[in-house]
Amino acid sequence: MDAFLRGPVTVTNIRHAVRSGAVGPAGLSVLVVEATSPPCYLLGTEKGGRRVLLHLPGARIRFPAGLLPVHAGLLETVTIKEEKDRLILELSLVHPTRLNLCRTDGLPALLRVEMNREPLYRIMRGRRILLDPAHGGEEAGGKGPVDLREKDKVFALALLLRRLLVELGATVYLTREADRNPPLSVRRTLVHQLQPEAVILLHLGRFAEAARGGFRTAWANEEGRSLAATIHDALTRTLPLPDRGWGMGPPWGIRGIPVVVVEVATITNPVEEGWLRSGTFLRRAARAIANGLKDYLARGEGRETTAASISFPGGQ
Repeated sequence: MDAFLRGPVTVTNIRHAVRSGAVGPAGLSVLVVEATSPPCYLLGTEKGGRRVLLHLPGARIRFPAGLLPVHAGLLETVTIKEEKDRLILELSLVHPTRLNLCRTDGLPALLRVEMNREPLYRIMRGRRILLDPAHGGEEAGGKGPVDLREKDKVFALALLLRRLLVELGATVYLTREADRNPPLSVRRTLVHQLQPEAVILLHLGRFAEAARGGFRTAWANEEGRSLAATIHDALTRTLPLPDRGWGMGPPWGIRGIPVVVVEVATITNPVEEGWLRSGTFLRRAARAIANGLKDYLARGEGRETTAASISFPGGQ
């Protein structure tokens, strides 16, 4: 256990950020503790490095203790506990990694816990992923009660998701790079040509009843069942929307490569149309999809892909 001891302190805020490219190719996850003076600390790890305990002797907080959800791929949650003589931060990591602590004087004084995101890079490096933002061109897809169009929001989501995956070392392709609508046969042929390890179809829910809403995932072939479940679990932990469940979707005519459908919100719901206007919401959704894909690949699924076969149901 490492230690640095100093006098009493009041913790005023705890926040998290991802610094891409800060150290190594995948960057850092950084937990920042803001305080009235530089805090003393005791640091220990348990469960093979997946549980990090940060003790701040003599420290108190000005906000409620409890669970701080992070869900950033490496750092999952922070549990804040107050004991008689100290504050304890319990960090739950998805993957054990190297830690570095540093302190900065000032107002506020900062204690930074830097967590290297190299484990994520090792999982994602060289992975080939195909993203399919639905619709495009004259085909707008679903339309919101005000003016949003599905084709625009899923394309924006695809760009955010591509950036996240590329930062982690993946090679990412899009079925469309602009506002156009490639035929389904062309999208399927891309799968055959590129031989990705996963195909993610990005859609939004749409219903005649404006009150219906939420997110949903589905598999478009049997190989996609496990990936759909893992992405859905990540969305459940991250998105502040109703869960419409997960299950089988319409077949996409691809075998041998997992194909899944992800609907991060329902565009015809007036509240969720508002969420879709938020860049913060779209970034959270993209992060959740990336985390689900990473967790799926971390289990050793998807590394070996056989040549995809393409069928065209109904003569398409």
